[in-house]
Amino acid sequence: MGPEAQAPNREAVSGSSAAPGSPSAPRVHGPALRRGVAMFVQQFNRKPRWITAAPGRVNLIGEHTDYTGGFVLPFTIDRDCYVIAAPGEIAGMSRIFAADMGTAEVGAAHGELWLADIRKGLYPLVGGKPPSGFARGSWKSYVGGAIDRTRELTTKAGGKALANVDMVIASDVPAGGGLASSAALEIALAMWVQATSGVELAPWDVIKACREAEHSFAGVPCGVMDQAVVTLAQENHAIMMRCREPYKPVQVPMPASDKLAILVVNSNVRHALAAGEYASRVEACKQLETLLGALYLSDVDLASVENRRSEISEDQFNIATHVMEENTRVHAAVDCLKRGDLCGLGQLLTRSHDSLRDFYRVSCQELDAIVATAITHSGVFGARMVGGGFGGCAIVLCMPEVVESVSRTLRDMYRAKFSRDCSMTRVNPAGGAAVIVK
Repeated sequence: MGPEAQAPNREAVSGSSAAPGSPSAPRVHGPALRRGVAMFVQQFNRKPRWITAAPGRVNLIGEHTDYTGGFVLPFTIDRDCYVIAAPGEIAGMSRIFAADMGTAEVGAAHGELWLADIRKGLYPLVGGKPPSGFARGSWKSYVGGAIDRTRELTTKAGGKALANVDMVIASDVPAGGGLASSAALEIALAMWVQATSGVELAPWDVIKACREAEHSFAGVPCGVMDQAVVTLAQENHAIMMRCREPYKPVQVPMPASDKLAILVVNSNVRHALAAGEYASRVEACKQLETLLGALYLSDVDLASVENRRSEISEDQFNIATHVMEENTRVHAAVDCLKRGDLCGLGQLLTRSHDSLRDFYRVSCQELDAIVATAITHSGVFGARMVGGGFGGCAIVLCMPEVVESVSRTLRDMYRAKFSRDCSMTRVNPAGGAAVIVK
C-alpha cells in the first residue's frame, strides 16, 4: 500500500492564529496533536492552556547554500511539531515531556520527562557556551535555547514571564530526517513564549533568535533558511530567498497537487548535524571566503575561484563549484515553476543531487540508491537528497498517478539492497507556524 493510503488522518482546527505570512484558512493537523494532548492529560491530569504548531520543511533546491549567503527555495510541509502547555503546578519547577524526542520513528512509544527551572533561564550561557556537562545537540538543548532566546526578547519588550510550565512536545516531523525538525521545534516554542508573554515579536527577530539558539545551545552552525520558511511560509507556495540581509523573501506558487506529487522518502539513516561533518563543510566555506576576500562565498563567481586554483585544494574547489552552481539552479528552478516546466524542474533536482554526492560529499549510499532508482521510473521528474545530508530523506517529484508504483519500487529495492525498510510520505506545501489555542 502506497503513501497516500498510509498518510495519517489529519484534522482541521478552526480558530487558529496564523503566524505572519501564513494563510488565514484553518490549519490541518495530524496525529501528533491528538497524541500530544492525550499525553498532556495523562502526564498532568488536566487540559492544556496553550497549543502552538510549526511545520517541517523541504528545501526544493538550494542545498548547503544558506550559510554562504546564497539562494534557497524551501516550502513547509503538512507535518508539524506541537507545543502543548499550561502553567506549572509545582512552584519553581517546570515539567517538560518530550513525546517523540530521541527517535527517528514518528509516533514511536518513546518519551522523556525533563524537570527544569525556567525562572532564571533554562541554560544560562557561560562565556557564550552552555555549562559543562550540557549535551549539545540533545532535544533539551533546542528547547532550552529557543525558550531562553525568545524570552529575552519578550522580556525586553515588556512581556510577562511565566514562572513555570507543564509541557508536552509532540511531532509529526521525523527527527534527523533533513526536514527541519529542529527549526519546527524552535519556532513552535517561540510561538508559545510569545503567547504566554502577551508580546508579538517581529518575525525576523524570532527567526534570528532561534538561529542563535541553534548555534549557541545545540552547537549547529546553521543558516537562516529553516527558521525563516517555518515562520513565513504561505500555503501552496515555496519561498525563494537569499540567506543574507536584506533577505527579501519571495513567495513562489507551487504546482497543484493534481499536477505534481511530492514524495518524501526517509532512508531511516539518522543524521546528527552537531557531530562534525556538517560543521566541517561550514568551516571549509569560511576558509574559502577568507582566501578569496569575500564576505560570502556566494558572492564569488566560478571564474574567480578558477583563477586561484593553485592556492586551494581539490575539495575546496569542489565545494565552491557546488555552491555557485547550486545558486544558479535555484534561479532556474523558479523559472521552471513559473513556466510549469516540471520536467526541467526535476532535471535540476537530479543535478543538485549529483553535485551534493560528488562535489560536496554529503550524501550516503542509501540516499544515492533511492535517487538512482526513482529517476529511472516512468512518470518521475527528478529526485535528490534534502537537508544537511549524511542520512535523512530524499524527495521525489512525480506524476500523481505513479505514486503507488514508485513507492512500491523504492520499498522493494531498499529492502533487497539494505535489508531494512525506508518509509514514504506524500506531502503538500503548507503554511507557517501558528498558535492553535491561546
